[in-house]
Amino acid sequence: MYTGINASDIKERNRGLLLRLLCCEGVDSRIEMAKRSGLSKMAVTNITAQLIQDGWLEETHLTETNRVGRNPMGLALSASSPRVLGLYLSRKQVTAVLADACCTILHRETAVLEEGETRETLLEKCLGVLCRVRRKSPQTPLLGIGVAAIGPLDCENGVLLNPRNFFGISRVPLKEALEKEWGLPVIFNNDMNAAALAEALFSPDRRREFLYLGISDGVGAGIISDGRLFQNNGGFVGEIGHLGVDENGPLCSCGNHGCLELYVSMPVILAQVAAALQVQEGTVAPEQLQQVLLLPACGSIFRQLEYHLSYALTSAVNLLNPEMVLLGHEGVFLPDSLLYNIEKQINRKILASGHREIKVQKSSFGREAPIVGSVCCVLDKVFAGNLYCVGQVGQ
Repeated sequence: MYTGINASDIKERNRGLLLRLLCCEGVDSRIEMAKRSGLSKMAVTNITAQLIQDGWLEETHLTETNRVGRNPMGLALSASSPRVLGLYLSRKQVTAVLADACCTILHRETAVLEEGETRETLLEKCLGVLCRVRRKSPQTPLLGIGVAAIGPLDCENGVLLNPRNFFGISRVPLKEALEKEWGLPVIFNNDMNAAALAEALFSPDRRREFLYLGISDGVGAGIISDGRLFQNNGGFVGEIGHLGVDENGPLCSCGNHGCLELYVSMPVILAQVAAALQVQEGTVAPEQLQQVLLLPACGSIFRQLEYHLSYALTSAVNLLNPEMVLLGHEGVFLPDSLLYNIEKQINRKILASGHREIKVQKSSFGREAPIVGSVCCVLDKVFAGNLYCVGQVGQ
């Protein structure tokens, strides 16, 4: 459904745009903001004055220039500017962070998830880490809570549905519980989408078209198209781990055969490596794969990873036409030579072969991408002009 744009909506979008220029791209002068945004100098002056008044920005030291006359003042986030609470729920632990609008993580708390967890204990741990991290900075205003969680999810209603191998826990109304406890907006998304948002907003490259492929206990993807997260209300976009790569392969928990994550998820890789090295499972950690997968004993594992990842990603690139593929979550621990080989295979097989080059690189944020992404779930709304606060202090 298409709707019109009111004058107030335009004002909020422009305000979000200037905040994004400052926080994501480091544009700290009014003159440069006007050039980059296309807004008039007067409009930028008025908006930044309001942001200063509302406690978001402050003027900094004089910027040295060679011009005759008064030097312009720089802009920066205020020390008391609104903060964001981020929550990352993985299969092994729950992590809460407090960050500013530049996505600088100021405080962090973690709780380990253990055998015997229930829906109630999970909610208790989520609330607990958020409360502990908030107590470290109790007076700054809060914008909202961003949640990045394992799936499958009902993103619209903020419900953790039925993750596999997750203590038998299902249908956790996480968004409802957090909103009730905190009285703040809660922006809920899966960890792959959140990680992709982190790359789109704060990566030094700031690519506008890419596929984020996260390898962890499962395999998933986040899609950035024209600088925005591609998503619908269903919340199941990007389930690349259930793309079939072998119709005669083993049965997956989703009910299909030969899904990608049966071959390239982190538990599968680590089990294969342990068997190849003749060591007990759990002996090899993901952080060791950069070296271990290059050992002669793991040569067949390396080749199978190359085959299955290039097979799936070639299909994804033909479908989505991204500029690049970013490998993230624990996938950042795979050898660089593996990524190089996958990149070669993709560029040899895609329909656009010879006309464009697809890069395969590792996430700028490494393993931290979903944690940073939880904060970005909220900041994305701020920069789009859909979320703002003035002097509101959360609990």
